[in-house]
Amino acid sequence: NGNEYHLGIKFGDTTVRLVGLPKIHELEDLAPTMNFRYIESPDGVYHYPIFTTAEEAEYYDEIHNSLSAGTGSSHTHTYDDDPTNTTWYMPEASHDPTSYSYAYAPTGNETFSGNTINWTEVTSLTDADLTPPQFSGSDITQEEGTNVNIQVTPAGASWTTNVSITPSS
Repeated sequence: NGNEYHLGIKFGDTTVRLVGLPKIHELEDLAPTMNFRYIESPDGVYHYPIFTTAEEAEYYDEIHNSLSAGTGSSHTHTYDDDPTNTTWYMPEASHDPTSYSYAYAPTGNETFSGNTINWTEVTSLTDADLTPPQFSGSDITQEEGTNVNIQVTPAGASWTTNVSITPSS
């Protein structure tokens, strides 16, 4: 890596001799602590592996895809049904969305770098929790030309509501 090191040796007395040259060892950078997670979003579709840090996702990308050290990449995801609104990291920046989408949760038999993966599920809401309630209201009869102001969409809602008025002419 272009780093220069020096070795100093101090002997306890003058009768000791160094028989051979010391061996040189370079240590590999420490791997990040890998916390494997998965999420079911939307219902029936599982995404994994996802990580809380880019470092984990990029390290996974390097090892899983046999890339050179430091060349792994990642991209981010957020999920509408994740109540924590966490930004999750997934391996591979130029990513086909189906690469890490499955019809089943991980089985627990998967391994990474020779170690069994301990999966943690990210708790998500069900799709039904994300659907706004259907509007229901009673019919309103007013004299022609009378102003009517009826709230049909709650303040701050992210959806729209259509209203039909009869007769139309």
